[in-house]
Amino acid sequence: MKRRSLLVATAALATNALLSACSQTDTDALKIELLANSFPPQLLRVFRQELLTTQSCEFDSQEQMSELYAQLQRWVKVSAEPSSRWPIRSPIRRSTTPTPADLVTLGDYWLTSAIQQALIRPFSAAQVQSWPELSPRWSELVKRDRQGYLAPAGEVWGVPYRWGSLALVYRDRPFESLGWQPQTWQDLWRPELRGKISLPNHPRIVIGLVLKQLAQSANSSNFAAFLPQLTASLQSLHRQVKFYSSNHALQALVSNDTWLAVGWTTDVLPVMQQYRQLRAAIPPSGTLLTADVWVQPAGAIAETGSDVSPLSDLGQQWLAFCWRADVATQLSLSTYGASPRFATRSDASLPPALRNHPLLLPGADIFAKSEFLQPLPTDSEQAYAQLWAEIRQSS
Repeated sequence: MKRRSLLVATAALATNALLSACSQTDTDALKIELLANSFPPQLLRVFRQELLTTQSCEFDSQEQMSELYAQLQRWVKVSAEPSSRWPIRSPIRRSTTPTPADLVTLGDYWLTSAIQQALIRPFSAAQVQSWPELSPRWSELVKRDRQGYLAPAGEVWGVPYRWGSLALVYRDRPFESLGWQPQTWQDLWRPELRGKISLPNHPRIVIGLVLKQLAQSANSSNFAAFLPQLTASLQSLHRQVKFYSSNHALQALVSNDTWLAVGWTTDVLPVMQQYRQLRAAIPPSGTLLTADVWVQPAGAIAETGSDVSPLSDLGQQWLAFCWRADVATQLSLSTYGASPRFATRSDASLPPALRNHPLLLPGADIFAKSEFLQPLPTDSEQAYAQLWAEIRQSS
């Protein structure tokens, strides 16, 4: 699932400059591969200044979550191959380094396949000690069994540091003439929006928001009881949609090709900063959620002989640093994605700089009614895919 805006690139340039400044050719350095624009460059500098003494850090970034996932796959493939007797060292440092990083950004939706393909390894219990500071929903999200399914007693496979919500985003002028503004999922079915909507090209997202509109769980594994209603709602919504795209839905909105789009706030908010004619809303009935988490690549397992080898002390300090109150505040303000520390806080209890940001932090009540997309049994996934194919093929 892609969640990157095609319209924002300046922050990535600043990050890359700092990444190069942080990097040192130290085999014992803490190596972190992160999603571009998901962590403020100034906080990388703070971490280096405050916590690094005799140790060093190396930060690399990738523009897309799919690139990070592919990197995890390459590291596993390289670790399984016999090493060359005469390695050749290149003087040019590449972001696709063959040496596995200690920590990598991954979206929560990617965890299941990463676990199933043995691309990542779990954290030991001692490596993450700040869970009591967060809502239990965060540990529930990343505790999985060895097949990648949610398991209350499972191992911890990721450490969340940023999250966002699925939102309605629209151009203000067309709705001024209509005399109303989109606020709920039901608004997508209004007749005046026929042929004026762009949606993500992803079955779980689209079917999930329809299920929310029907007051059902977006993670329903057995929807036989309400399948006729779900099918009818999907068909009528399909007639409203001009096109589906996981990459260009927001671009179509900016280009006046559509009036309304659905997208992740981590992508929507930076675009709104550039295009002031855009407005957005998160339905009060609840929405879908997404999170960026730190994972441990499995590429080093062949060397250590264990998939629960401990993260270095510096790596554990990095995880604690990401959840620190002042760091969490700056991260939320700078990356358009909120820290898990603030997911269930009331507006009055938030740091002053984060108050009155309903898109960044929609509130504890909406968060409680919202859902992360969970892994489903294979037969349920197939049912979703079949229903999606049938709807897309219908006229």
